[in-house]
Amino acid sequence: MIDDGKILMSTEKDDLIDSYTLVHIDKEAITDTLRSKLIGIKETIFGYEGLSFSKYNLEAASGIKTARPSIEDIMIYMGAK
Repeated sequence: MIDDGKILMSTEKDDLIDSYTLVHIDKEAITDTLRSKLIGIKETIFGYEGLSFSKYNLEAASGIKTARPSIEDIMIYMGAK
């Protein structure tokens, strides 16, 4: 991934996608700890969404849904941080 002429990431596509998780959090479930683990957090009418490192295993928490991000998701959220 290149931003303003600087190489930000240089890895295989599948490794890059597997290292992140797209997270959707209900409004009632958001905490400061969860906020600190999100990259490019966005507030929606349903709650919050953002990108997180897969190593945090957020899918086990209540009120949280996760999905595998696309390359576009990663680029958008990394640009919003």
